[in-house]
Amino acid sequence: MAVYRFKVTFEDNEDVYREIEIKSTQNFEDFHNVIIQSIGFDNTHDASFFISDDYWRKGEEIRLKKSDDLRQMNKCKIALLIDDPHQKFVYIYDPKVHWTFLVELLKIVPDDAKATYPKTA
Repeated sequence: MAVYRFKVTFEDNEDVYREIEIKSTQNFEDFHNVIIQSIGFDNTHDASFFISDDYWRKGEEIRLKKSDDLRQMNKCKIALLIDDPHQKFVYIYDPKVHWTFLVELLKIVPDDAKATYPKTA
């Protein structure tokens, strides 16, 4: 099974980043949870991923909270939206404060049968 390794960088400071590995079969809510855990945020605010192009322009939204007209994180598998070997997403936590992270696929690696995913690499 494929494991995606992403670099998650704080938009305002490239020195603040995490590398996160997640299975292709896991969903965006799993990804959201490992990001906020690795950064030290609580899980009390809304969040969204946006499919991005190479210039970090936001495209289609994947929301944490239910929305009739948008994809929902817990129903959207990561592999479904990987179209590019360097796929990019913009992740926004707490829309009022607008914590923004740039998420880029670094590589696809084989899974480690002993590891628990998602995980901070």
